[in-house]
Amino acid sequence: LIGTRKSEVPKVYGILKIQVQSTAHPGLVIEQGEERFSQKDYRERMREEEQKGGQMSQVTVASGIVGFIKFLAGHYLILITEHRNKGRIGHHPVFCVD
Repeated sequence: LIGTRKSEVPKVYGILKIQVQSTAHPGLVIEQGEERFSQKDYRERMREEEQKGGQMSQVTVASGIVGFIKFLAGHYLILITEHRNKGRIGHHPVFCVD
């Protein structure tokens, strides 16, 4: 998972590695990578991956992670792909997740 914060200027991208543990000890291992990319470096890296048929490709754009759910076929990542600003509590924005 590659992500950034909207508030960061200039944009800095980071990698969140999500790995499934062995079948003997099922679960997820989540690690935050130390490497950071500029927007230009991110685009170049994605273009290189596409050209060589690599494992990374952009699947969707999301504004947040809700969590994970495990079914018989494995773990599923639940993302927030649409949201609307509904108001404020103090100086904190309140969003509606669609």
